Amino acid sequence: MPETELSNPLMRNPETEVAAAVPDLETQTGTAVTREKRQAAVEPDPEAEPMTKPKQNGERYRLLKNIGALAVCPMQGGQAHIHLIRNAVILWKGDTIQYAGGQEGLREWFRSRGTAGADEPRRSGRDATGEFGESEVPGVPEVPEGSGEPGESRKPGGPGSAEAGPMPLPEQTEVFDAGGRLVIPGLVDCHTHLAFGGWRPDEFEMRSLGKSYEEIAAAGGGILSTMKATRKATEDELLDKSAGLLHRMMSLGVTTIECKSGYGLRLEDELKQLRVYQRLRMQSPVRIMSTFLGAHAIPPEFRDNRNGYVSLVIGEMIPAVAEHKLATFCDVFADAPAFTQAEARNVLTAAAEAGLIPKIHADQLTAAGGAELAAEVGAISADHLECISDKGIAAIKDAGIIAVSLPLATWYLRKQPLPARELIRSGVPVAVSTDFNPGSAPSYHLPLAMHLACTLQHMSPAEVLKGATIYAAAALGLDGVTGSVEAGKKADFVEIDVEGEGNLPGHAADPLHGHTGAGLQSGSGRSESRRPADRNQNGERNEPSPDIGLAGPVNQWMYHFQPNNAVRVWAGGECVADSGWNRNL
Repeated sequence: MPETELSNPLMRNPETEVAAAVPDLETQTGTAVTREKRQAAVEPDPEAEPMTKPKQNGERYRLLKNIGALAVCPMQGGQAHIHLIRNAVILWKGDTIQYAGGQEGLREWFRSRGTAGADEPRRSGRDATGEFGESEVPGVPEVPEGSGEPGESRKPGGPGSAEAGPMPLPEQTEVFDAGGRLVIPGLVDCHTHLAFGGWRPDEFEMRSLGKSYEEIAAAGGGILSTMKATRKATEDELLDKSAGLLHRMMSLGVTTIECKSGYGLRLEDELKQLRVYQRLRMQSPVRIMSTFLGAHAIPPEFRDNRNGYVSLVIGEMIPAVAEHKLATFCDVFADAPAFTQAEARNVLTAAAEAGLIPKIHADQLTAAGGAELAAEVGAISADHLECISDKGIAAIKDAGIIAVSLPLATWYLRKQPLPARELIRSGVPVAVSTDFNPGSAPSYHLPLAMHLACTLQHMSPAEVLKGATIYAAAALGLDGVTGSVEAGKKADFVEIDVEGEGNLPGHAADPLHGHTGAGLQSGSGRSESRRPADRNQNGERNEPSPDIGLAGPVNQWMYHFQPNNAVRVWAGGECVADSGWNRNL
């Protein structure tokens, strides 16, 4: 079900983000998520970026060294292609990544730009303690000559040898040590219902005793129950509650979040929810994208006048939301218990005319043609899709729409999951999100949703990671801004502590467990590693290979699930969460 929204206050300029975005990148099928859709989601929406100014770093470089494995997660290459680079570093300035790739490639990057670090004498740098001085410059760890695979012999005097010495860095570079950890892009929760009044624990008991979603709604529970609590709550009360939830989400590695209204179901209360997201953006370092979801359910006062409520949404709510620039997207719950296809079409058409980008809660409870409608209205994403038909899969594939899977809702409602393997085989990018809300998915834990996507949806850990990063960003039109660790994108990434460090550099490791060194050279932001052809000798499309065994640290992270493996979370180049857990250092 549609539910929550989130915010980000490290100052990011939307115009700068668009200008820095990497070129259009294809999905695994070659079907592009159109640049027009992506930029439309970012450019007209200054509210999406945090409005408070971050700690200013000026023009100083920052470096995260000693990354055991970096999961780049580029848009191209297919659902399973995360482009894992061993022995990596990330260099950024301000809030923008300058280089991400193998350690030795950074030396060449500096050399090509005539920057200190290639041939100049080493200057004073600053480590994570903030102390300056010649002795504190840790330099970039040595890397063996050649591919950079762990365990290779070093050639005396070669680029990775002891004789080569630490890499000199530009003056006042601030250096952080990842301690050999796995580093991933900042997670993107692209479907939440963050601001709401009350909770609904009694419904959990009712479902445990066999009651269905529809039966609970008919008894006065469900969305309308939360509507009553949300209408009673003040804006400040909703803000305080949402801010606490958002902080906990951020600590899990979430750096971008989409938040929906939909629990007011009357003009003043829908705007109240959206203003909460606007205010959160002023005080949180998380990037927030807002979605208007007035067409979430028919409120009690319009029970006998559905047309009257749809007219209210179209004639009053949408114009007010657009006028005050409170949302980027407009969503509709297009399924049997909520809105018909005709009603949803009318709402989304009006929203598009007002400048809002369509999204759809589609085919969650019944095969109601929601996916086909998403293709018809040009939605940027179709969410839920547990009951999607073969015709619906073909429709969203041809329209270049992101399929957003919500495994926590599947789990809580005890429904069949969406057919992820069929979607991936058909060339549809599958994102993973929480659907955090007080009823059908009362958990904000995106890593748990990722784990469930593996176990319930039969997706590999690599496929799931890509679904919660670059594909989730594409579902918000932000794949040119965040969702992957590439030059030109925002410095949003997470250091993950992985049990069983035998898979990481510095330990006995299988050299087949990942790509290394030369991945993203010279700050190109492009993935150069080989990938399987997407068609067989008869010209038929292959299902993208899961690359079993090539994503060792990611597999280990998802397999050995823990409440929180995020050690440090970086958003816009600033460390916004630090667990202080330095077991690897």
